[in-house]
Amino acid sequence: MMACEVYKQYLIQTGKTKKCIVLDCDNVLWGGILSEEGIEGIHLGDSGFGREYQDFQRFLLNLYYHGVILTVCSKNDEYDVLRVFREHNGMLLQEEHIACFKINWHDKPTNIKAIANELNISLDSMVFVDDSIFEIEAVKSVLPDVTVIQYDRELMYDKFSCFNLKSEVNLSDIEKRNKTYQTNQRREKLKQNCSCYEDYIKSLDIKVDIHEILPTEYSRVAELTQRTNKYTNGKRYTVSEIKERMTVPEVHFYSVSLSDRFSDLGIVGALEIENDELKLFSLSCRALGRNVENEMINYVSDRYELENIVFKLTDKNESLLKQMQQTFSHSSIIGL
Repeated sequence: MMACEVYKQYLIQTGKTKKCIVLDCDNVLWGGILSEEGIEGIHLGDSGFGREYQDFQRFLLNLYYHGVILTVCSKNDEYDVLRVFREHNGMLLQEEHIACFKINWHDKPTNIKAIANELNISLDSMVFVDDSIFEIEAVKSVLPDVTVIQYDRELMYDKFSCFNLKSEVNLSDIEKRNKTYQTNQRREKLKQNCSCYEDYIKSLDIKVDIHEILPTEYSRVAELTQRTNKYTNGKRYTVSEIKERMTVPEVHFYSVSLSDRFSDLGIVGALEIENDELKLFSLSCRALGRNVENEMINYVSDRYELENIVFKLTDKNESLLKQMQQTFSHSSIIGL
């Protein structure tokens, strides 16, 4: 037991955790079948048959406030489900807590892949919760990277140990991230209406701010380095390690903030240079597609003559390595 707890704390400190829950609605968020029983007939409240579902929503809210992305994937009519979220007084979860809704009559694996694409996260970071063994087996078969949990009030909660969550999370960062996900459909609509990608970027009215990291940003930057897998050189930091790095005179540590016409995305990236060596490059996947990676690379190339770039190649960050090699053609790539 002690070894398990030590390992759990290691996972928490290093940010190794699932990121996203995909939730069915009927007999998961409430009792009963909405399309058959209507909003008046479902079970949801602080007593009786509806108590277990409200308790589960309370548990989900706790995960949300610790940084887990909540999404909904339900075979229902969208109007009916949103009406429950907006009008049922037993609902603890609100629309603002849900990063993405996929409410239609398509199969669950297709919708889960669509959620992953929309949020730009990997399937192996997702957990799917459903009461139906048919849906559970379908997702297991088609999307084996997704962790599945069959809803069961008696046996379920211990299965959420796949989430290794820190106790200290900035609520403002969580709200900004969710707002980004919720407004992505508006960005996509704008993109479709633009004649070319350059016009789309211009119409977003993007503002990128790269500045020396502040002590209040250490926690967010540490979380960013631990959770980013695509546009990263592979370096991970804890808060204590960032504090230690900041005592080194030769170290220049930067955080990157982003906003556009739709929302303030907050801190989405980080850079670290020590002397003539790039130690850290990390950019959140939710900031991709807005030329922020180019802004970060140009910021470094304009200010530093890099001799070395520290890089740990994985199966997900090869595109960043190629971009680094093209921009810093005279720099050496050294392994972490």
